[in-house]
Amino acid sequence: MHRIRTLIQIAIVLFILTCSTHPITAETIIEFSPVDTPEGVVVLIVDGLGSSYVYPELIPHAVDGNVLDKPELSNFSFICKNSVRIVNIMTPRIDSDSGHSILVTGNSDADGQMVAYPGSTIYDILHENGYLAIAILEKGDSDQLLAEQDVVVHDATTSINDLQMTVLTNDHPGSYYPILKRSIAEVMQQHADTAQADIDQQPEGTIHRYNAYNRWAFDTASDVIDTMNTTAPDNRYILTINVGAVDTAGHYRKDSGYIESIEYLDTILMPLYEQCVENDLALVITSDHGMAFPSPDSRGGCQSEKYASMSEVRMIPCVISSSTIPSGTLNDSYGQEDIAPTILSILNIPDELYFADGRSIALKDHVNLKVVTPAQSDIDISNEGGIIAHASGDSEYVFMGMDRDQRYTIRMESIVEDGSPSVQVKDIYAQEDMTIHFSSLSVPDEHGSGAHDQEDMRLAGSALIIMINLSGLVLIIRIMKKR
Repeated sequence: MHRIRTLIQIAIVLFILTCSTHPITAETIIEFSPVDTPEGVVVLIVDGLGSSYVYPELIPHAVDGNVLDKPELSNFSFICKNSVRIVNIMTPRIDSDSGHSILVTGNSDADGQMVAYPGSTIYDILHENGYLAIAILEKGDSDQLLAEQDVVVHDATTSINDLQMTVLTNDHPGSYYPILKRSIAEVMQQHADTAQADIDQQPEGTIHRYNAYNRWAFDTASDVIDTMNTTAPDNRYILTINVGAVDTAGHYRKDSGYIESIEYLDTILMPLYEQCVENDLALVITSDHGMAFPSPDSRGGCQSEKYASMSEVRMIPCVISSSTIPSGTLNDSYGQEDIAPTILSILNIPDELYFADGRSIALKDHVNLKVVTPAQSDIDISNEGGIIAHASGDSEYVFMGMDRDQRYTIRMESIVEDGSPSVQVKDIYAQEDMTIHFSSLSVPDEHGSGAHDQEDMRLAGSALIIMINLSGLVLIIRIMKKR
């Protein structure tokens, strides 16, 4: 069913893009107050890491009700105290394709098919804003997620005993940097060439081999960050690191091996954190899902029915470190789908992810507002005190550093084909970064509002027709397959 909903969502976006008359243009940026933005972001995804095992206020239990041991984590605790730590954040689904797709799209029903669609991921939005996308994916990943990266090294086999570390480069519109990508690829290739030898120094089947696997990813990441700092210090980027040994240890090394792998991860975490601080990079530490155990001294799992509903599996950590946001602990409830919009918000990019149903978590003391109009327009922003900002001569504007938790009125005025003014007004309550779209221009009616309401109804009706037709087509295909 979720794939049907995904196809319907894609159809709607296709229709909107087809009907859009919005011209390609640069944004006009208006600053209400100075806004600090990190030089980039490092997203560390620790496969299989449940927050029940690493957060002090949570206690992990086995399926049989017994309390499980927790790792001793001095470095992670230090980082949490100097970051924003979100206590209650849940993953909406547990399956092989969901965790990473949700993390990068902000859609609670995402899969690889959605990742492949233009504009659906944080990488698409960051590419549009001049960022380079770099990734170190230990357990490999979907082809769609690999294609989102400018440069990526990944394990094509996902086997700790038979590594096939492969380096790929891709070209994306607005994000080419051939010389820089070649430099990063060379660094990655050097680590890829020595990966098996590094792992083979530890005996097969031992927890030390798992730990060496994760260390390889951290060592590679360190050299990539150094390369970016020395080669292109002014080029902003996102570095995604996916480490897989914690998850594998939970499945094959019982709960004791799972705990030991987390403790080792803690010992190599501090250098990455310090490197991010030194280079003014935001650091996001999270997971795709957690891990559950039937009883103490047993192998774990996450996807089977007896595990999937447990909080040890569903609750994931989310720790965000940045010089631009204050540290603290958030106890409100959030979803894994909220992480992608929050990453963009930290980078002061209010662009929308096409399919996101998550919302950015309010971590900053300000909000940014993007206003998109179908043609060159005049924009006035006002509050109770009157007009506080005016902009003209463009069709896309970004208003930076606005006061949060305030009510604003956005007024757009444009000239339609017959030379008459077209005025549209929207009222908002600004709790988070957002994008406001004004509809197509038309000749105003006697009330001055124009025919845009009718146009919106036509668009909605056409989109509904597409949804109905597509749903019918999918059902027909399913029926034919059953015959």
